[in-house]
Amino acid sequence: MDLPAEVDHSIHAMDNETAASNNQITFPFAFPRTGSYRIWVQVKIEGTVMTAVFDTEVEVVF
Repeated sequence: MDLPAEVDHSIHAMDNETAASNNQITFPFAFPRTGSYRIWVQVKIEGTVMTAVFDTEVEVVF
């Protein structure tokens, strides 16, 4: 994904609560506009930090 340097819709969110064991994760975030986004997710499991990157297309509907 090639984006101009001035494009930055960064958000840093942290949740210290223990997740339910339903294998789902949610993010309290509304994308500002339709387009391509790269999402980084970082979790710490038993002391090991793991990072994953996801590219996705978002359609904003109001």
